[in-house]
Amino acid sequence: MNRQRIILIGILLVAVFTRTYRINEFTGFDFDQELVMTSAQRILEGKPTLIGQETSIPGIFVGPWYTYLVAVLVLISNGNPGVLPLFQAVLGVVCTYLLYLVGKRSSRFAGLACAFTYAVSDRMIRIDQSSTPTNGIVFLSLLALWLAGEPRLSRSARLIATSTIAGFASQMHPSGFALIILPIFLLLGSGRKLLPAMLSLAAFFFWFTPLVAFDLRHSFLILKGLLSHAEVPSYPLVFRLLIVTRIAATSWFRIIIPAASTPISVFLTLFVLVFLRGAIRVHRFAALLLISSPLVFFFYNGPVPEYYLFPSFVGFLLLVSLSVSSWVTGSPLRTRFVVLMLAIFCFVNIRAHAQAINPFSLQQKKNVVQFIKTNREGDPVRIHLDTDYGQASGFAYLLRWADVDAVFTNEDPDFTISIPETRSLGGMTFGGIRVRMVSTM
Repeated sequence: MNRQRIILIGILLVAVFTRTYRINEFTGFDFDQELVMTSAQRILEGKPTLIGQETSIPGIFVGPWYTYLVAVLVLISNGNPGVLPLFQAVLGVVCTYLLYLVGKRSSRFAGLACAFTYAVSDRMIRIDQSSTPTNGIVFLSLLALWLAGEPRLSRSARLIATSTIAGFASQMHPSGFALIILPIFLLLGSGRKLLPAMLSLAAFFFWFTPLVAFDLRHSFLILKGLLSHAEVPSYPLVFRLLIVTRIAATSWFRIIIPAASTPISVFLTLFVLVFLRGAIRVHRFAALLLISSPLVFFFYNGPVPEYYLFPSFVGFLLLVSLSVSSWVTGSPLRTRFVVLMLAIFCFVNIRAHAQAINPFSLQQKKNVVQFIKTNREGDPVRIHLDTDYGQASGFAYLLRWADVDAVFTNEDPDFTISIPETRSLGGMTFGGIRVRMVSTM
C-alpha cells in the first residue's frame, strides 16, 4: 500500500470521526426533521404523497422523493430520529472521497488536499451533521461534478447522468436547480445528437411528475404560486448583485475560516477569486458550480439564505484546493508552507467545531422525553410547551417514538417544557431546555 493511499484512508477516518463524534449533541430535531419523519411514517402506513415540504413561499412545494427516501430509513431504523443525521454523516464521508476523485484528475496531492479540506472544515462538518433536504445538495453537487468530468463515460452518458442528478436535486430543494448548468454545458458541446438530448430532458423532468400530477388535481396550485412570485424586483439589479455577492463571499470564505467577519470575508474572497482565475479556466465544471447559484438567485425577489448557495460551496472549495496544489507543484519549499497552512487550517476548524454548542439538540430533547417518560403518573400525559417562536417542534414525534401518549395543552398540564430555559425557574434543565413537573411548579 503506497503512501498516498494510506494518507487517503487517514483522511477518510478523520471525516468519519468529525461527522459522527457527539453527532446527537450537535444536530437538531426541529420542524423540518419532525415533518419529514412524520410524513415518512404516513407513507409506511399506506398513505403515499405527491408533494414534499412546503417552501417558504406559500403554495409552492418541493417534490416527494426525499420523503420516500426517508421512509426507507425510518423502516430500517424502526423510526429512530437519529437515523437522519447519521445518514447525512455517511454522505459527508462519501463527499470527502468524491472530492479526492475529482481533485486527483489534476494530481494526487490536489486530490488529497481537496479531501482533507472538506474533512476538517467546520462549516462542512456542520452541514454533514444536520439533516435537512438542503444538505443533500452538497452530495448531489459533488456526484454531478464527478460524473460530468468522468473520462471513462461517453459525453452522452455524462449528459444523461448529470441531467438525472440535476432533476432530482431541483425537486428536492430550489437550491439544486443550479446544477442544471452542468448538463446544459455538456449539451452545448454534444453537437446535434437528438437522442441524448431527449433522454436528458426526460431524465430531468421525470422527477417532477408527482408535482405535475398534484397540480393537475388541485387546479394548478403550484404553478399559480410560481407565477405570482415571478415579478421583477422593485429595487435596482446592481443592489441585488451586491447583496448576493456579499452573501456568497461571506459563506465561501467561512468554509476556510469559520469566524471571519463579513467585511474581511468579502475582501479576502474577492482576492482569492483573482488568484483562482487560472484554475477557473482549467476546471470549467467547478467554475460553473461556483457561479451557478449566485446567478440563479440573482433574479429571485426574496431573501437568499446561504444554504441556497450550497452548489457554489463545492465549486469554491475545489478551486481553492486545486489552485493551491498547482501553486506548490515542483517546489518543496512551497509544499512545506502549504502543509503548515493546512495544519493551521485543521487546528482552527477543529477547535471551532469542538467549541460549538447546540443547547436544543436532538440529544437534549431525547433527555427531556426520557425524563417525562420516567416521571409520568399515567397516560395521556398533558404537556404545555412554553417556548420562543419556532422552538416547539420535535417533541410530538419524539414522544410517540418513545411510546409516550401525550396531549399538548395549556390547561392543567402535568409537565411544562420551556425553551429557552430562562423562560421559567425550577425543574430539570437539559442544555437550554427546562422541564418542570406540576408538583414542583
